[in-house]
Formats: sequence, structure tokens, C-alpha cells
Amino acid sequence: MTIDSTSLVKVRIAAGAAAAALAFAAAPQASASAAAKSVHGFTSTGMEFINSDNSVLAECGNQFSGRVTADDGGGEVKAAIDNFIVSCNDGTRVTPNALPWTLDLLKDRGYTIDGVDLNITTSKGTCRYTGTVNGVMEFPDGVYDLRGSLTRRSGTCGGSETLNVSALTEVINTGN
Repeated sequence: MTIDSTSLVKVRIAAGAAAAALAFAAAPQASASAAAKSVHGFTSTGMEFINSDNSVLAECGNQFSGRVTADDGGGEVKAAIDNFIVSCNDGTRVTPNALPWTLDLLKDRGYTIDGVDLNITTSKGTCRYTGTVNGVMEFPDGVYDLRGSLTRRSGTCGGSETLNVSALTEVINTGN
């Protein structure tokens, strides 16, 4: 069998193209942008806003999310919470003010959310409350309780000057 020069050139071009394709596929690919880490949280049990006389102003559930601003790789995470949604029973509305709030999390130990600023609207009116909430680990892998104290800054809504906030379970995940 004889091979003419045209066939030999075609074989060399095909082999070169195959080698280039293999080298390209084997090389590590740079992504256009690295995926930013985020934080997500929610109550899996009722979150209560409790008046100073221990009556419940509202029972709600929450969901929040934001971007991780620092992660030391050893369990200490800081995040900016820029989305906070509250759903309440009995027509009460809770809306956030002054986002982002600051989350300081020590994974499987505890957390603090500073800068909490809420409007609570009931059939009696609207109040603005501010303060800090925190929690300690209930179960490993992101299950904490939630507690804190909020101070009324303005308005009348049927809530006391100071509200305690409480939930048995707040789940916090710092995945992508």
C-alpha cells in the first residue's frame, strides 16, 4: 500500500488537531467568575415576639439570606444579611429596615445578628423596634436557637417598650 503526500498531510493535520484538543481539555479551566459564598437561614419552629407581660404580640417565621463577607476557614463567618422575610399569623406584618444587618457566626457554637431594625404592624398600628438577636448551637451542622431583645423606637402597635424575640430553632447554612 502506498500513501500519497496529500493523505500524509491530512493525517498529520488530524493528529495535530487531536493533540491540541486533548491538551485543551486536560488543562485547568479558569472560570469567568468565582461563585460567591452566601448565607441562608430560617426558623423551622415559630418565632415569637413577646411583650414584657409575657403576652405574645406576634408568632411568625423568618427566612434570610446574604453574602459572606469573611470566612476564616475555621468556622468563623461574617455575612451581610440583605434579604429578610417574615411571615406572621393573625395579619401581623413585620418588615425589615436598614438592611444589610451583620451576622457573626461561629459554626456549631453560636451567632449574633447586629443591626436588627423592624417595623411591626398590627391592627393597632405600626411600631419600629431595633436591637440584636443571637443564639447557641442546638444540634451540629447549623441548628441554633434564637433569642434577643428589641427596643421600641417609635409608634404604637400593642407591643411593649421592650420585646423579647424567641424561637426554638433557627437553621443557618453558609454554603454556596
